[in-house]
Amino acid sequence: MIQPARLGRLLARCWAAQNAEDRTFAMLVLDELGGYLRDWPHCVLDGHLDTLAQWFSDPQDPSGYGIGHLTNSVRQKDEPLANSMIEASDPERVAVAVSKATARTAYNLAEMLALTGGTRPEPWKARFEKALDRRALLSLGRNWPKSEPIFVYAKLCLALTWTDEAVALDMVEAFLPKASQALASNSISAFGQLDDIASHVLRVLDLLGVFVGRHRPSKRGRRLAKALCAAINPETLARQISAVSKRDFQKAGMLLSFLAKASPAKFNQTVAAIDWEEISATFGSDWSNLFHDAEVLLAVCFQRTEHRAAITALIERNAHRIEVLAPRLALMAPEVAYRHVEQGRRIALSSFDHVSWTLGAAVIAFFFEARPDLVDALLAPAEGAVARSLSQKHESWYREATIFIRIVRQVAPQSLQRYKSQRQSVPLCGAL
Repeated sequence: MIQPARLGRLLARCWAAQNAEDRTFAMLVLDELGGYLRDWPHCVLDGHLDTLAQWFSDPQDPSGYGIGHLTNSVRQKDEPLANSMIEASDPERVAVAVSKATARTAYNLAEMLALTGGTRPEPWKARFEKALDRRALLSLGRNWPKSEPIFVYAKLCLALTWTDEAVALDMVEAFLPKASQALASNSISAFGQLDDIASHVLRVLDLLGVFVGRHRPSKRGRRLAKALCAAINPETLARQISAVSKRDFQKAGMLLSFLAKASPAKFNQTVAAIDWEEISATFGSDWSNLFHDAEVLLAVCFQRTEHRAAITALIERNAHRIEVLAPRLALMAPEVAYRHVEQGRRIALSSFDHVSWTLGAAVIAFFFEARPDLVDALLAPAEGAVARSLSQKHESWYREATIFIRIVRQVAPQSLQRYKSQRQSVPLCGAL
């Protein structure tokens, strides 16, 4: 509980902020007060719309960070208020600031644009787009300093997709020579900085499977993705992946996933040249319960039939080291999975209280087809977690469970009865 007198002094100090740094901290404080005041944001923002409009219209570094975070927080509580905060600002002045972006100020502006993208009214966006100096933005990409991180430019490209996708694609094309230099030098590290472009601008890297239908990659997006891969040498990349550290497995998996769509031939050449024994040595003792990023790297390589035998053989060679087998690995090496359960070990259909509904359902189906005698042993260790998950109060907790439950009902009704006996008072989903 904040004492009224202290709150009043704090707010007075916030609204008196003059320079960009003070305004940034003022907006972050106004944002933080949302965790302490019941009638936030109106109790701190009402009557100050003109001041906010002035701050928003002049996003000097580093104030864009504060603008973005305050607006985004307000939007979650009161979307009309957030819209009016942006609407009161001057889109032409903001466009001038963005057009004059430098390598040092681009992150600040990108943060503001990205976090206010959903709150900018259409008339505001139209005026902003009209005032934007595209030539200046393309020049920024062509002349990006080698000493500055490229993820900042990628973030600015992402932020401008909210305004005009064509502008963002133009910026990517202008930046291709710089991006190619970085990718040629260290593909994994560079791609880790360019994933905003690969995913949200080009929409070719699609880890969640959302860029489909009208959101699927455009022809130009696919062309730029292929051009982005031109500097990647498969043999060099394979050596880099073979020697990758554990903390960079995610980046390596993302790069390979992108390469598989943008340049399938280079993907195949790269995966064929990976030293799997070196990868296995990096896994080390983690083979006992392989971590998520390592699983995903193997799964990305496994997606093409010509590489499956090598991945399956790798899992086979290390089966004796595995204590808890991930569902992904079980699907890649079913024979290992059958022996694993037969020997009394566990397949991770659940981990803590998280249930692998989709992959788990596939594993159950595999077992029912090839080793129905092991289905009960497969399911038993996860029954408590399944029952707890299905006892959650909101249907979103078990919406994904439908196929899993239907398969269990078909192949192991006795296990289903145990779910029911262990569940709490909240009704289960209709699939039961």
